[in-house]
Amino acid sequence: MRTSPIAAMIFSLAFSAAADSQRPGMSPLTTSGERALTGHVMYPATDGRVEPFAGSAVWRGTTVQTGAAPTDGVKPLVILSHGVWGNRYNQVWLAERLVEDGYIVLALDHPGTSTWDRNSVEGARLWEMPRDLTRFLDAFLNAPEWAAMVDPSQIYAVGHSLGGYTVLAAAGARFNSDRLSQFCQTKPYAIACTVFAQLGVCDDQAAALSADLSDPRLSGVIALDPSGVPALSPESLTSVKPIAVISAGRTPEILNSTYEADALAMMGEIEHVALEEAGHFDFLGVCTDQGIHILRNDDPETVIICVEGQTPRADLHNVMATEVIRLLSDFAKR
Repeated sequence: MRTSPIAAMIFSLAFSAAADSQRPGMSPLTTSGERALTGHVMYPATDGRVEPFAGSAVWRGTTVQTGAAPTDGVKPLVILSHGVWGNRYNQVWLAERLVEDGYIVLALDHPGTSTWDRNSVEGARLWEMPRDLTRFLDAFLNAPEWAAMVDPSQIYAVGHSLGGYTVLAAAGARFNSDRLSQFCQTKPYAIACTVFAQLGVCDDQAAALSADLSDPRLSGVIALDPSGVPALSPESLTSVKPIAVISAGRTPEILNSTYEADALAMMGEIEHVALEEAGHFDFLGVCTDQGIHILRNDDPETVIICVEGQTPRADLHNVMATEVIRLLSDFAKR
C-alpha cells in the first residue's frame, strides 16, 4: 500500500515520438477550495502534440496528445481512484486501454493519502475520498465543452486498494465501525486494520464515515483488489449501484482477498474476477529496467512494488484491462 516519493520521481524519460493521432488526448484538471484537487483527463483525440507522460526513473511512461481536439460523439466516462500513497498516474495503463475503447477517463490525487501529499489530518478524513470523486466529476461536468462529450447514463468509477473502498462508498456502501472493530480483534494485522490505524481513523469519526457518500450519477463501480471491505455494512450493499471486483491471489501477505474481495463478492449480486497469478501491486504501472534497483538502494521498504513488475505485469495488464472493459460493458446493458 505504500508508494514512496522516490518511486514517483520527477518525470525524466526521454521520448522521440512522432505525431500519432491514435494516442490519448490529455488535459490537466484541477479544482480550488478548501480541498483542492489535482488530476487530469484522458480522452479519444486527434491532431494534438505528442508528449511524454507519466514516466520516471522507476515507472515506464507513455505518450499522450496535448492540445488535442476530442473525437466526435458522446462517450462513457470512468473516474479512477488510487490507493494509500498512490497517485493519479498509477493506472495510466488502464486509462490508455479505456480511451482506445472510446472512454473518457478522469484521474486525481486524493489529498492526505497520495504520493506527494501525506497529511495525517486529511488522511484520517477517509469520508472525503468518495466526495473527492464527486468534486472532481463536478469540476469536469461544469465545463460545457467537457460535459457535451459525456453520456450521462454511463459514468463509472474504478478504484485500486483503498481506492476500491472509495468507489464502493461512492456507490452507496456504508461504513460500520462495530463490524471493523470486531474483525480487527481477531485479524489485527489484516490490511484493513493496519491501514485504517495508520491513517488515524477512529471511533470519533464513525458518524462522518457511515454517512451516505454515494454519487447518484455513477452507473456502476469496479474495485481492484480492494482494501477496507471489513469496514463495510453488508446490508448497505443490497441497494447500491452495480458492483464488480477483481482480486489478486499471489500476494496474500500484503492483502488477503479472503477478507476483502472474496468477502465482498458474498455480500450481494457482485461479479468477482479472481486473478490468482496477479499480485496486489500488479494494478500499478510497469517498472523500468532500473526501477527495482533504484528502490532497493534508495527506499528498500518499497521494493515490493516492482517485484515481477515488468513483462509479467504488462501481460497481466492486458488481462485486467480486458476484464474491466467487459465488466463496464455489462454494466451498460443493465
